[in-house]
Amino acid sequence: MDLNDVLNLDIRALSNAQYEALKKHTIERLNKVINLLNEDKLQEIAYLLKISCAGVGWGSENYFIDFSYNDTECMDLGEILLKMARLKNIEIDLDKVEEKGDE
Repeated sequence: MDLNDVLNLDIRALSNAQYEALKKHTIERLNKVINLLNEDKLQEIAYLLKISCAGVGWGSENYFIDFSYNDTECMDLGEILLKMARLKNIEIDLDKVEEKGDE
């Protein structure tokens, strides 16, 4: 890309494109889990999991569905939501998750 192209990038369009791509990726991952569950392919779902370390000896380890889109990091659903929220300037507070509970 030359300097003119870079300086004429529409940041809002880029942010929207990133958001939509991340949203599509997340929906596809969730649909894959749903489809595998409907087909009783539990081992296939297990391949989508990553282990979450509780860190420095506190708490216990657990497993989560990996929503990462590259091989350099693992991303749980909370991290995906935060990334999507930043792209759309939507404020979310994951600390309030426990307050809401399962409905």
